[in-house]
Amino acid sequence: MNNNLQQISDYFSEQPPTTNLHILVQLSTVATEQPGASVVNPTELVFVFIDNTNVCIQGKKTVMWSENILKDTISIDHGQLVNYIVGKRKLGDDPVIAGSIPEMDDTLYEYLKRIGFKANKFDRNLEGQEKEVDAEVCASIGDVMERYNNRPGTIILLAGDGDYGPRIRRALKRCWTVEIWFWKTGVSPRIKDINLPDYPELKMIYVDLSPDYKKFTSAYGVFKRKKYLEIHGNFVNYEDVMTCCVEKDLFCAWCKFDNGSLKMYCNTFDDWKVIKNYMINKYPQAREIIQVGAFDQILTFIQI
Repeated sequence: MNNNLQQISDYFSEQPPTTNLHILVQLSTVATEQPGASVVNPTELVFVFIDNTNVCIQGKKTVMWSENILKDTISIDHGQLVNYIVGKRKLGDDPVIAGSIPEMDDTLYEYLKRIGFKANKFDRNLEGQEKEVDAEVCASIGDVMERYNNRPGTIILLAGDGDYGPRIRRALKRCWTVEIWFWKTGVSPRIKDINLPDYPELKMIYVDLSPDYKKFTSAYGVFKRKKYLEIHGNFVNYEDVMTCCVEKDLFCAWCKFDNGSLKMYCNTFDDWKVIKNYMINKYPQAREIIQVGAFDQILTFIQI
């Protein structure tokens, strides 16, 4: 029997014992704009949608102000970002991300596809204006809502543009949970404070990314005014450096040099001791060669 067909007798506690008559009623499963209509089997899956231009431009400003470093040295680890916002919840599909140059260049675009993102890259127009990015994100959200129809889950949108308001309202009316994750200083009130006057119980959830930026951002370059730990050997890479900083709640600033050495930068001597002890504990074969104190840096060589 079609799952959408139910016996009308199912709605009654008793049936006349002598009847063999069964009347079949097909219940509509097409979602409407009435909250709660035809929600048969809600799913606990989450679906992630990222406006890369929104996230990168405002995110780099936030980190620049917080860490006192140049904006061009800052990058966002999209894999770490998705892991952070999803947590232990289950993804219903690969994360969708859309953007344009310069925030999404060919290198980032190919990398995102390689690690499992549904990446979309669009050219800017002759005036340098971004086109199609928010439309692509909205269309992708609509595709998921249509595919899951009467099984609403959670939409996680990483964007701060007020133009996403109409899509958010439609999702709320169809009983989807909507979470907006974005930087506090860049989110538009048109989505942060979105409301549906006719349905006051339907609320959007807003989460500020700013307090936890160290979990998914980093900086690459030479930072002359910072203290640093210098490591010689080819065993330490970006993943090691980022993991150390995330676990110790430090900002990841680092640089790899042609001679194979790597520097991890920090702001204080206490931070320097934390990362040095972390690396020595992780690599017991490492040995400290020399330690020099100076006005603006502490230098340690570790041979691994």
